[in-house]
Amino acid sequence: MALPRPPRVPSVLLLVAYTGTLLGADLAPAAVTFERVVVDGTNQPNRRKPKTFGDFDGDGLLDVAARRGNGSVWYRAPDWTRLPIHPDAGEGEAAQAADVDRDGDIDVVMSGLYDRDAPGWFENPLAQGGDPATDEWQANPIGVAGGHGAHDLELADVDGDGRIDVVTIGTFFFQRGTDDEPTWEAVPASSLLPDRGDQGTALGDVDRDGDPDLIGASEGAPHEILWWENPAPAEDPASATWTARPIGPGWDRASLRVADVDGDGRPDVLAVAMYAASGLHWFRGPPDPRAPSPSWERRTIDASIGWVHQGSIFARDFDGDTRIDVFVAEQEQSPDDRLKLFYNDAGDGTAWTGKVLSTAGGHNPDVGDVGADGDPDILNANHGFFGADNPLELWINQRPVPEPSAASLGLASALTLAGLRRLRRRPQARLVQ
Repeated sequence: MALPRPPRVPSVLLLVAYTGTLLGADLAPAAVTFERVVVDGTNQPNRRKPKTFGDFDGDGLLDVAARRGNGSVWYRAPDWTRLPIHPDAGEGEAAQAADVDRDGDIDVVMSGLYDRDAPGWFENPLAQGGDPATDEWQANPIGVAGGHGAHDLELADVDGDGRIDVVTIGTFFFQRGTDDEPTWEAVPASSLLPDRGDQGTALGDVDRDGDPDLIGASEGAPHEILWWENPAPAEDPASATWTARPIGPGWDRASLRVADVDGDGRPDVLAVAMYAASGLHWFRGPPDPRAPSPSWERRTIDASIGWVHQGSIFARDFDGDTRIDVFVAEQEQSPDDRLKLFYNDAGDGTAWTGKVLSTAGGHNPDVGDVGADGDPDILNANHGFFGADNPLELWINQRPVPEPSAASLGLASALTLAGLRRLRRRPQARLVQ
């Protein structure tokens, strides 16, 4: 039987999250500076691909998990002490953190466990009364991805049963069994998704019907970006064919993300080629994406961007103006190796201001609120396959946050304000202009 969820977040954090929403609309758009924090400076050639944020010890702060050497480790915030997950398991391209077994703590899923096409998950011992800093994290296989393999990794409740499912390029893994002993049903993507192509996967509710659809590249040339409609709840997404619908011209391998770029309430699609100089674009979502001939208007953010690996594009509000901004990481073999942030100036996706954070490149970054202060920070490392340095690094968002008064908050007490000030303290870092 699953244990009750342990207390995770102090009440002051909940108030901070709420007050951030109140104050966000009052912040004028501004270029944000970032502090670069090196979490682990040891180069790991081609062994820093899987990495993710997650609160693994339940203290309300995001920690970092990553592959290191032949195994996997996690780094505890705020001092980034390196701690073991598993000595010889952890492979593949990507990692994500989620409560896989619904026991109230955060586990780690990797697209490879002992083989790059055999995903698996590490069970956090916290909810069972263990200490994730010292106790063993059990390595659990999920299955073997056929077809185009497990290069991509996305997690979502695809079939609506309340459990995390795992999606790769070649295979859907639907969680079955019990919370205490999860099992996995492997379903080839080719049996569900007509014309499903190679690398490039995003999940998002394109048709706004409450379940995650899939966005990817078509198999045949000329390559298109397609979205496949999840047949749930009318039909079982593990057995029924997902209807393929066109979005616009694309590439055989693409990095994709679903977000409401223009703030009209409709999901849009961000797209850039994975191994070519394609430009960074977004497709404006039509009123009815299931219509016979929907018009997805393509708009360009930056024509020079390219070589953005799957999972290396994010849509977040980085500057606190309530508008969706876009971050991309160009990988090592690109001409420019940029980590670049684009501010959505008008809020409707028609004008963008770019900011280069680094020209050292990146591969499979993650975005999360490290300081619990209401703004997104970036976890990054390059892959190092071609010899580039690839330290594991954080880019800490330094967006100014107004100091709230008790009058402006209404409910704020002196204790709450003191807690807010503590949460805004940063680990020591070097400011990178």
